[in-house]
Amino acid sequence: MLRSIFHLPELDEYIDILEEIIKRLPPGMVVHRLTGDGPKKLLIAPMWSADKKHVLNTINQRFMNDCLIQGSLYRK
Repeated sequence: MLRSIFHLPELDEYIDILEEIIKRLPPGMVVHRLTGDGPKKLLIAPMWSADKKHVLNTINQRFMNDCLIQGSLYRK
């Protein structure tokens, strides 16, 4: 039902979006949170976000594989 109303990205798409945003952030800006972890019994979607450790490990691996550099596309 929710998928017909809202676009819920899969994990890979979410990481693609994160990468594009992080490349455009100022190099010195501190990013405090890439994902969250609320009570699992209240989670409706996306279900992949329930496994925070997996999400963070996957994000980290993708960033390393893609040689992501924060601020590489930053413009003042």
